[in-house]
Amino acid sequence: MVIKEGKVLQQKQLRKKKLSSPAGQAFLATDESAIPKILGIAIGSPDHKILVAAFQAAGIENVLANNGPITVFAPTDAAFAALLEGTVENLVKPENKATLGRILTFHAAQGSYDVEHIVGEICKRSQSTRVCKSD
Repeated sequence: MVIKEGKVLQQKQLRKKKLSSPAGQAFLATDESAIPKILGIAIGSPDHKILVAAFQAAGIENVLANNGPITVFAPTDAAFAALLEGTVENLVKPENKATLGRILTFHAAQGSYDVEHIVGEICKRSQSTRVCKSD
């Protein structure tokens, strides 16, 4: 899903506009000041309740409230559920606030990045054959 001018663009529309966003990721194009911030979108998402709670527990909601463009690698509630039991509960404890904040800030990048760009950067920096095609 991509949010542009306050509207969700579906994959069919993305192809027309030459934008792309893999499942589980969203970015917000902020061409106009009336466009909602990522934080508002995440709060309204039924699949990102744990992510929002984690950002709030870490006290870094501002990361998602900044003007963009910003690309957020937003784990869904299902992704959090796949973590080892007790992981989320441990990270949201007040004494782990700094650690949680560091982890979460790695999930937001200034700029708009499509999947081709991200995979290309991964392939330039790693020997991963899982995502990179070999010549």
